[in-house]
Amino acid sequence: MRLRALLPSWRFFDRAVASPELRVRIADGPWLPLPVPRRRFWSWAFAPAGNLALAYQSTVEQLVAQVDDLDDSTDHDDPKITSLVGWTLVNDIARTAVPTGSRWQWKIVRDGEDYLLGPSTA
Repeated sequence: MRLRALLPSWRFFDRAVASPELRVRIADGPWLPLPVPRRRFWSWAFAPAGNLALAYQSTVEQLVAQVDDLDDSTDHDDPKITSLVGWTLVNDIARTAVPTGSRWQWKIVRDGEDYLLGPSTA
């Protein structure tokens, strides 16, 4: 029994879950995920685009966690949600994926279902 304390546990997580995904559409077009940066042979040492993509994903996950802490009956356009810092950051992230001056909208998909819908902006 004492030997077990010397052996590491390889169970890092209780369960694996899919990450929420930010999708953007231009006008009334199809919903598209944010572009993923192309990996190059030097990416293992210097990967600013990859690091930025990880920061974007972390921001989306933080917004989902903040919304999960609110009441389930809260609408996606309620000021309780739209005043969150995460909401503003995700809106800014989505804006980087669309051409300037176009009408666009974002949403977060979680477990294959729409989780949070952003405003339609011009």
